[in-house]
Amino acid sequence: MTVTKGTIGYCSWIKRALEKIEEAADKYGKVNVLGDLVHNETVAAALSAKNITKIESIDQIDAPIVATTTHGTTPKILEEISARGAKLLDTTCPRVKKVQDLITSLDDYFVVIFSDGRVYPHPEVKSYLEYIKDGTLVFHFDILNKIPDSANKVAVVSQTTVPEDNYYSFIRSISLHRKEVRIFNTICPEVVQRQREVKLMAKTVDSMLIVGGSLSNNTNSLYEISLLINSNSCHIEDKSGVPERVNLGAKIGIAAGTSTPPEVVLEVERRIENG
Repeated sequence: MTVTKGTIGYCSWIKRALEKIEEAADKYGKVNVLGDLVHNETVAAALSAKNITKIESIDQIDAPIVATTTHGTTPKILEEISARGAKLLDTTCPRVKKVQDLITSLDDYFVVIFSDGRVYPHPEVKSYLEYIKDGTLVFHFDILNKIPDSANKVAVVSQTTVPEDNYYSFIRSISLHRKEVRIFNTICPEVVQRQREVKLMAKTVDSMLIVGGSLSNNTNSLYEISLLINSNSCHIEDKSGVPERVNLGAKIGIAAGTSTPPEVVLEVERRIENG
């Protein structure tokens, strides 16, 4: 039996967010996070043990400092946090912030956001909607009837974690129906790297294990990509989800989402090797 792994560990900006929020907990004693910092239950449990607690609304603030999630938030929420007298720790991923700024600059365009629609609306996409003056949210290819005929200048961005092939297919479909379309590649390069690794790996192994949170969009995208190539693909959250060895075959591939702790992946690998 051989095990092949793709890139594991946190992406650059999740790693930075975790470092910042843990430093804040050491300094202030307690930190509130307005939502899930990342979509991973193992990470959430580890943060909770350090007195970093999730809240659902600003009415629940009970800490001296409040952190955003890596998925971004809205200007209104940021103002409300400050109005409550709490310190703000903005851990928005810079790639998400870049898309927010881009949308703000596209005043003369009808803005389209491409999203997979697994979560409606995904926190990242929800933050984008607050920056759009005139635009729409798109799930896969259900789009052309949603753009008004008067919108001849269209700008297209995407959620940072969608499968790149899905986005490119969508772009080809929309470009045929508008006089002017500006396309922005806003998929995270680190996400794309893992997607491309999965495409190659899934072709060469008997089975694929995609490790990550059930609500993690980039992990779900990896699983979607893998399943199209290798029907013996499984999405698991941790070692408890590893199937029987007899079902895995002799060659096993492991890939992980950008919010999956590296130790969780190593535990999965040990479970496979030890049976």
